[in-house]
Amino acid sequence: ILGTYPYMSPEQVEGKPLDHRSDIFSLGVVLFEMATGRRPFEGGTSAALSASILKDEPPSVTELNAALPGHLGRIIRRCLEKDPDHRLQSALDLRNELDSLRRELRTESILSTSQRAPERAPSAMGSRLGTAMPWVAFAVLVLAALAAGRWWLGREAVPGVSEGPGAQTAVAVLPFQNLTDDGAIDYLELAVPDEITTTLSRASDLSIRPFSTTSSYGPGELEVIATGDRLGASSLVTGQYYREADQLVLTLEAIEVEGNRVLWRDRVMVSVDDLLSLRSQIVERVRTDLLPRLGAAEVGEETLPTNRKAYDLYMRSLALAEDFDGNRIAAEMLEESLALDPEFAPAWAELASRQNRIGNYNLADLEQARAIYAEAERNARRALELDPELLDAMQRLVVLRTDRGRLAEAHDLAEEFLERRADSAAAHFSKSYVLRYAGLLEESMRECELARSIDPTSRSWRSCAIAFNLAGRYERAREFLALDPGSEWIRDNVVMIDLRQGRPESALEAMKLGDQTPVYRQYIVACLDGAPREDVDRLAQQTYDVYTTLVDAEQSAWMGPFMAYCGNHQTALGLLRRGIELGYCSMPALDSDPLVDSIRDLPEFAEIRAAGIACRERFLARVSG
Repeated sequence: ILGTYPYMSPEQVEGKPLDHRSDIFSLGVVLFEMATGRRPFEGGTSAALSASILKDEPPSVTELNAALPGHLGRIIRRCLEKDPDHRLQSALDLRNELDSLRRELRTESILSTSQRAPERAPSAMGSRLGTAMPWVAFAVLVLAALAAGRWWLGREAVPGVSEGPGAQTAVAVLPFQNLTDDGAIDYLELAVPDEITTTLSRASDLSIRPFSTTSSYGPGELEVIATGDRLGASSLVTGQYYREADQLVLTLEAIEVEGNRVLWRDRVMVSVDDLLSLRSQIVERVRTDLLPRLGAAEVGEETLPTNRKAYDLYMRSLALAEDFDGNRIAAEMLEESLALDPEFAPAWAELASRQNRIGNYNLADLEQARAIYAEAERNARRALELDPELLDAMQRLVVLRTDRGRLAEAHDLAEEFLERRADSAAAHFSKSYVLRYAGLLEESMRECELARSIDPTSRSWRSCAIAFNLAGRYERAREFLALDPGSEWIRDNVVMIDLRQGRPESALEAMKLGDQTPVYRQYIVACLDGAPREDVDRLAQQTYDVYTTLVDAEQSAWMGPFMAYCGNHQTALGLLRRGIELGYCSMPALDSDPLVDSIRDLPEFAEIRAAGIACRERFLARVSG
């Protein structure tokens, strides 16, 4: 017998034939020792140790170290089963279990503090988090080692068909991998899959995970079963590319998650300067080869780019970040692209999207913001004129009209969207967005649930949390926020949920973890932290001045209740009034919002309430007529 006795599997001790499951047992011993500081099997002699390995059950991990999460103990125990058939069957299974635990702990660390009452001591899970995180950090190294060793010996089935309307096949397109050190072509990592996503989304029998969701998966880091599970996808589409002299060589493949089986693979080679040919070949092969492999019908022709430089600019814009500078630079590139090729619909849609995001930032000039929104809407309409099936442009146009308070027009467009694509999660979300602004919270939440039943992972649906928050369904609101954990937007909205649940200490703790640069966050912290009244009032006025430069009415309605909570009644009433004047019919939300209790009996509030109800009634009369 060869090996180190304390780490041997039972079959190894007995001298039986071994397979990879013996290594699972040995790794389980290591994990047990890492978690508890002792080995699971002990004996004063080799014979006694052998007997312990063969007969003794290991102690409970959580009994030896109560600070660890119970799920960790169950993972390790499955590694240490005496019978190889009862163990985790592969290192990949173990890796997925550990990764699942890591993600649970990370999510808990974001949301748990906001879910416990301020007067209570930290929860047991909160205590475990603090103790377990060093172990989880080490587990990350285990995960990396397993992935690097490519121990892909076992597989686990993952559901692959959406349970929403139409039972569509769910597909996720992931970033591509640049196999060379040529940074000049790095932008293709995101640009190529974005193009593939656009083509696949035209198939009504597929549910395509938005590329904004899948683009966070780093190129080349594909763990099929775990990734498919997280994205709720039955198939993954990805690829690699490299430059060879003046040629660009690109490999595309589709992988069936269940069984980790390659459904389709193809190869494209073009001149590195000929992205038009690259797009043409990719789109054609996706339409004629990949779609049938995915069980989808072939889709119609798309609008085609005609100018090489214009298309290169468009592709490069897709890879730029969605922050202020990224949006500004992308918009400039797209404007230059469209000057060269004004008939390419996706470029108009992308320009509208970038301009919409620019308008969402504070520009310190209301008229400038309105002008950008108006231009974005014109560009989205232009995209739809050129390609009526461009879903991104349709959703963007609904959002733009809603943000500008044109709710009836936005509702008509959302209804048209649903008539065209009742199977589309984006169409249901678009309608939910309009209904939320109209103050029809029950109807809005219903459309949100339909969107999530079709596509359960999209970060875009996080916005639905606002409707559930206003309706007092706080835990469901948190579930929608968990679609995009860690973002500043999520943190802001967790704070508002905490306050409505009477947990100001948790709200303050969450807000202090974020970026304190924006003045409204300084105001929130000052109010919750008991800063001097003059400081709170000064920051309230500065925040009010910022919010009155924003076009989106919901932002005023979002901040107004907090100002009421902090005792800044006049600025609160001003923002609530402004929101309704801009078209945010936020009744009946204010009737049940605990944050406005301090102003509920004021005459001005009664006037605002009546205006909100009238706003909603006008909307209902318009859409029902």
